[in-house]
Amino acid sequence: MNHPSASPALAAPASISTRFGEIAIDQAKLLDFPQGLLGFEHRRAYILAEIAAGSAWFKLLQAVEDPSLGFVVAPLDPAAGLIASADLEQAARVCQIPWADALILMIVTLRRAGPGLTLTANLQAPLLIDTTRRIGRQHVFDHERYSLRHSLRLEHDHAG
Repeated sequence: MNHPSASPALAAPASISTRFGEIAIDQAKLLDFPQGLLGFEHRRAYILAEIAAGSAWFKLLQAVEDPSLGFVVAPLDPAAGLIASADLEQAARVCQIPWADALILMIVTLRRAGPGLTLTANLQAPLLIDTTRRIGRQHVFDHERYSLRHSLRLEHDHAG
């Protein structure tokens, strides 16, 4: 059965070896970012993968064409208020993604801070994914209301 693809030109190997381990590539789950991501405009095909067992919140947005290029991402709940709902809905319109089909992700940066880690999320340029067409876009807000390094605190159980 053929799955309607966002871009028939996208092709991927069966699996790739990344810094997070081996990732199986399901062609039906490829995401097409037609404009790429900021600084990586030439990379269009990505897969959303698990990072590790027990890490339900964080995912890996892995470039299929470049095993060295992957982004830790986390879902953004519009109800959480980190970004105003009106701004998110406007971003979806600009990206031509129906609000009902939109998945919003934040790119997360992990930095060593003494014995622990600090986690920050880029709220200035969230990723919006059309879950039906499997097309993604990075939206950069044209104002500075949102931080590039919003501090994250993990408030859920890591047991897994």
